[in-house]
Amino acid sequence: MNRMYLICPGCAEPFTLRLGIGATKGTRFYLPCPHCSLPIRGSMSGSSLENHRVDMEAGQYTGSEPSVVVTIHPDVPMRHDADSRKSMDLGTFPTLTLAELTGDRAMELFQAMAVGSEAAEDLWPKVARSVEYYLADNRELLMSTLRDIWGRESELPSETAHERASLTNGAMVVVWRQIVGPETQGDPFIRSYWEKDRAAFTECPKYIEMAQTLESDGTLSGIQRLVIDQLNTFIRTFESWRMGILPRLLDEAAKQKVDGLRVFRDEFSTLRDLYLQGFEVVCKTLRFAMAAHNTVERGDPDDFGPQAPPGVSDQKRNPPPNLKGYDRLANADKLCYVRNVPEWSEWADYLNSTIRNTVGHATARHELTTGRIVADRLPEDITYLNLMAAVFDVFDALAAGAQLVHRQRVLGSPDFARVEESKEARQR
Repeated sequence: MNRMYLICPGCAEPFTLRLGIGATKGTRFYLPCPHCSLPIRGSMSGSSLENHRVDMEAGQYTGSEPSVVVTIHPDVPMRHDADSRKSMDLGTFPTLTLAELTGDRAMELFQAMAVGSEAAEDLWPKVARSVEYYLADNRELLMSTLRDIWGRESELPSETAHERASLTNGAMVVVWRQIVGPETQGDPFIRSYWEKDRAAFTECPKYIEMAQTLESDGTLSGIQRLVIDQLNTFIRTFESWRMGILPRLLDEAAKQKVDGLRVFRDEFSTLRDLYLQGFEVVCKTLRFAMAAHNTVERGDPDDFGPQAPPGVSDQKRNPPPNLKGYDRLANADKLCYVRNVPEWSEWADYLNSTIRNTVGHATARHELTTGRIVADRLPEDITYLNLMAAVFDVFDALAAGAQLVHRQRVLGSPDFARVEESKEARQR
């Protein structure tokens, strides 16, 4: 924690700021004046202590150390009136605060944050290049980049399109797992989807034909490009939402404690855009999960059964006649169908319509005097930390959605079909 002596630009009273600093590409934050409560904005950047820079709207105070103290950290929930020379209460020291909140899971949190940051900063740029080369079908540079990721001596099968797709996707999965850590509903969702998908393509020719049609007309490559671009946007702004992992590791008592603290970050517009855009893109991938489920349950990817699931906006409405009709549903209704699959309901809850309606409202804003996200005429507001957690959840869901699209591209690949035909011929 760094101590700075400042003068409020409003009431002109001096105070001491205890500011948590760290390596950052660029962070916007704020603090309340301890005298008049005026929100004072600031920013910081720098990869080391030598080049670290802090800019504040407040002026510097050159007198003796002011006795009134404000404590903030842009990444950690803190108590702004805490003074380290008077107490060691929760919200006074960032590391101790995180350790007290997470208890026995503290090391899990610290390790997950370190591994996630390394994946976002060091591994993802290589993976992103490999994805670009894969989408452009630049096989030579794709394999060169993948060898950098998997190791130069690795034997990488790459003769077919679906082999190259699987190698590229495998690198993406590594980044996903390293960023989200062990607490994710993405794993059980994807495991369940794989099981349904394997049964569907084994038992139903129409299921594979659907993927082949979407591959040949460019639909799958277009959706995959959309998903990859959105993942790239999330990971490039990882700093702004990485503390969203914290609520996943808190018990109920700790969640009540953290409600009395505040994250003093001022990047609401970034989080809002990530959440809304990520939410929309994930919903474009849901049809692939439903196709596998419909095939296993009713023998046809287009068959949604005789009755709409609970929660659909118009219960009198018949289920969609096919997957194209499902695509035309409102996102909230699409999610009702996913939640109706027992193994998928918790994963679908990553996409929270209440939060989406709050942050997507035209009047949504970050109220700096309270630290909460509010919108006119809406009954619920949310804390900044909970918005970070919601963005974290959407990233997790988006990475899982990328697996749905990848699998459809593999199924739709012409050489995958030839491989399956060869297997059948050998079995005969």
